[in-house]
Amino acid sequence: MKPAGSSRRGFAARVAFAAMLPMVALPLATPLFSSLGLSSHANMPLVCEAQRGAFVQEVSAKGELESAVNVEVNCEVRSRGSAWVRILEVVPEGTYVKPGDFLVRLDSSGLEEDELQQQIICQQCESALAQARNSYEAAVVARQGYLEGDFLLAKQQLELKCFVAQEAYRTAKNMLWQSRRLAAKGFLTKKQLQADAFALQKAENDLSAARLRLDVLEKLTKVRRLKDLDSAILSRKAYLASREQVLKVHEKRLAEIRDQIKKCIVRAPVAGQVVLAHLHHEGHSHLIIPGEMSREGRALVRLPDPSQMRVKANIDESNIAMVKKGLPVTIELEAFPGKPVKGHVDWVAEYPKVQDWFEDGEKKYEAYVKIDTPFPGMRPGLTAELKICAQSERAVVQIPVQSVLKHGEQDFVMVTDGDNWEALPVELGPSNGRYTVVRTGVKEGTQIVLDPSSYRERVSLPPLPSGAS
Repeated sequence: MKPAGSSRRGFAARVAFAAMLPMVALPLATPLFSSLGLSSHANMPLVCEAQRGAFVQEVSAKGELESAVNVEVNCEVRSRGSAWVRILEVVPEGTYVKPGDFLVRLDSSGLEEDELQQQIICQQCESALAQARNSYEAAVVARQGYLEGDFLLAKQQLELKCFVAQEAYRTAKNMLWQSRRLAAKGFLTKKQLQADAFALQKAENDLSAARLRLDVLEKLTKVRRLKDLDSAILSRKAYLASREQVLKVHEKRLAEIRDQIKKCIVRAPVAGQVVLAHLHHEGHSHLIIPGEMSREGRALVRLPDPSQMRVKANIDESNIAMVKKGLPVTIELEAFPGKPVKGHVDWVAEYPKVQDWFEDGEKKYEAYVKIDTPFPGMRPGLTAELKICAQSERAVVQIPVQSVLKHGEQDFVMVTDGDNWEALPVELGPSNGRYTVVRTGVKEGTQIVLDPSSYRERVSLPPLPSGAS
């Protein structure tokens, strides 16, 4: 337990400190108020001075550094029976490569099996094509052989028969004429004359039949036979074309498989520093490492150009109207504190980016900020803080935003000399959250109340329209 004298001495010390506190605080507060253009007197509200100077309206945003010229090397391999292919070997990240250097090796064993099977199919198709070609050529030769062989031979034989029948007819006709002369003189009997007449009739019938056979050969048999041969040629020609097409399809498939095998060795198209395209989303990752799976079209490696860097930023919907192409930007990289760089807005998206399910509801727009003068050490993935200069004006009158009194649709500021209070209507310009530009109503140097809402009852304000607040 403390002695009573000790308690009394502590209480007296606290009273003395409390008495000295205003004398110490007043000299400290006076320079602070004067530096902000503020002043405070007894029985006076805190006031500030309308000052003329440069006004800057900035939009803050965050982003990630990337190369403006960023060559993306994708997986171009389609795995057999699946969309996935296994990664077997990867060049270490950060390696500097030249065009044609090795980057990634993918599993080609399944494709090599496909190649062997496809080679067998192509050989079978080549055999079937050779048979179809021989069959077609045989049909063409058969038609030519008929026209130049069988048909001519049959025609010559029938023409010979016609000639023989013609001679037999002429002989029989002469014989009948002689027989009739001899019969008129009584040297031949009637039966002998009838026999010669019958022989003439037979020779005439044989001649007519021979001519008919020749006519049938030329007008019927030849036409029918040619149609059969032409039909066989067309059919075998169509079959030959189908075999050629089937072979082309399988040869194309074989070429594609070989091209896929070739693409299992991924090489650098340009020079650059290797950045492995790891993918992190929805609570899990797809890494570019041996043993992992990839799929066609997915990025494997990025080769950024460090001499052309930019920031990919997300602009809040509330600020997107102020961000335009060409606006100057100050960029602070977390990896290089105190070393800001200059840039400019290079592109702004027309539509908001697609949000993941776990993101908040505020829409964001993508924008690219080009860095004017990159310096050594910049690399993709660095976090950047952006200050986009959306608007700037020189030598304009400005006041703190909290010194504006909103009354309906009209803005006011308050002035006072301690006894008299007055609300002055003002026309305001843009605001950056700390200061707002005054177009009309207040001149430079005017002392205005810093917290006018606390003194609203001391001034007369115009009545509001009915329903307004």
